[in-house]
Amino acid sequence: MNVTPQKAAWIEKYGNLIGKSPDREVAKLAGKTAGYIKKIRLQQGMHFERRNRPWSAGEERLLGKHSDREVARLLIRDVHEVTERRRALGLPPAGFKYRMWTGNEIALLGTAPDREIAHKLRRSLASVQNQRIRLNIPLEISLAHRWTPEEVALLGKLPDEEVARRVNLSAETVRHKRQELKIPSSLPPSRPWMRKEIRLLGTASDQELAKRLGRSLNAVRSVRAKLGIENRSLLVRRWTENEKKLLGTMPDKKIAGKIGRTVKAVIHMRLMLGIPDPFHVPDRPWSEAEIEMLGQHPDPELAERFGRTIKAIQAKREALKIPNSFRKVRDWTPEEIQLLSQTSTAEVVRLTGRSHSAASAKRAELKIPNPAPENRAWPADEIARLGTEPDEILARKFGRTVVAVTGKRREMRIRLRNANASRLNRGGSN
Repeated sequence: MNVTPQKAAWIEKYGNLIGKSPDREVAKLAGKTAGYIKKIRLQQGMHFERRNRPWSAGEERLLGKHSDREVARLLIRDVHEVTERRRALGLPPAGFKYRMWTGNEIALLGTAPDREIAHKLRRSLASVQNQRIRLNIPLEISLAHRWTPEEVALLGKLPDEEVARRVNLSAETVRHKRQELKIPSSLPPSRPWMRKEIRLLGTASDQELAKRLGRSLNAVRSVRAKLGIENRSLLVRRWTENEKKLLGTMPDKKIAGKIGRTVKAVIHMRLMLGIPDPFHVPDRPWSEAEIEMLGQHPDPELAERFGRTIKAIQAKREALKIPNSFRKVRDWTPEEIQLLSQTSTAEVVRLTGRSHSAASAKRAELKIPNPAPENRAWPADEIARLGTEPDEILARKFGRTVVAVTGKRREMRIRLRNANASRLNRGGSN
C-alpha cells in the first residue's frame, strides 16, 4: 500500500489507537472522517467484536407485537438481532397467523399426493410438503399416472391432444407414453414437397400458396426460408417518398392517421431513417413565449399547440405558481358554506349538486362538524319497526337513506313482512 508522507505522519501518531478506540474518537483526534478511519482499520484486518447489550423484560414484551424492523427501530438494535431473539423465545412474527398441525392432519400425510392432502386440509402445497419432509414421512402414493388398458388403447388411434384431454394429462405426457410403447402417431406423416410446389414459392404470397397447396402457413414459410427464396409478394405496403417526407414534420400519431398506418410503423420508419422527433423530447427547454402563454389558455389547448403532454403543461404551470383560470372547480359560496353547519353532508350534496367527497373535504378543511352524521346510532324503537313497512317509507320517517335502512334490516336478518303484498301492489299497478 502506497503511503504518502502526510499519511505516514498521522498514522505514526494515531495508528496505535486504530482498532482499540472507536472510529469516531480516532477520527476526531486525527482530523479525519469516521468512514476513512474505518476503511484504514479494515485494510489492516482489524474488526471490532460485536457486543450485544442484554435484553430487558420491557424490550422482550415488544417482540411479536410489532414487526422486527419496527422493534429494531424503536430499540435501536439490529433487525437480525431482534429476529434471533424473537425466535429464541419461540414467538411468531407480528401479524402472522399459523394454524397448528393436529394429530389427525399429520396422520393423513403420505396417504395421498401432497396436492390432494393440501386441498383437503385447506393448506398450501408447500406447507404440506415441508411438514411431511420434516417428519420423514414417505410418500406412499406415486404421482405418476397409472395407465389403464382402456387409456393405452386410445394411443395411436386419436391425436395426442385428444387423448390428453380425455385422460386429463398434458399432450407431452401422452406423446412420451406413446413413443415409449413404440405406437405410431394417428396423424399421417408430413407430405413431401414436389418440384412443381417448390417452383411456386415466392410467386405469390405465403397465405395464398398455403390455401392453394393445402398446407399450413408455417410450412410454406419455413420451406421458402430454408431454400432462400425471397417473398416477392410480401403483404407490406411500401413507403412512398411523399410519406417519408412527412416524418418529423408533425407528431407520429397525426402522421399515422393521415397516411393510414399504425403509430408503431411510423416510429419504426422514422428511427430507421434517423429522423428525430421534435414533438416528443422529454428535456426540451421551455421558451419564453411558451411560458408567457401558460394560464392564458386551457392546458389541453396549449399541449396540442406546443406538442407537449397535458401533464407537462400542468407541471410547468404549477411549478411557476401560475393559477389555472380555466379549471372546472366551482368555488364555494357563503350560502353553501353556511349549509355545512346547518345540515348533514348528504343534504348538502342534494341541495348544492356537489359530490359527497367534495362536501366532506370542504367540511374537513373548515373544521365544521357534521350536525347530522349519517352514522348516528340506531335506537331500539327504530330497530323494532324494521320490516313492518317498506324500507323507502321507513327511511323517510327516520330521516335516513334507503340504503341505511335496508342494510340495517339485513344486518339484523329481519324480513320484510309485507314483501308479497308490495309485490302484488306493484304488479296490479302495472
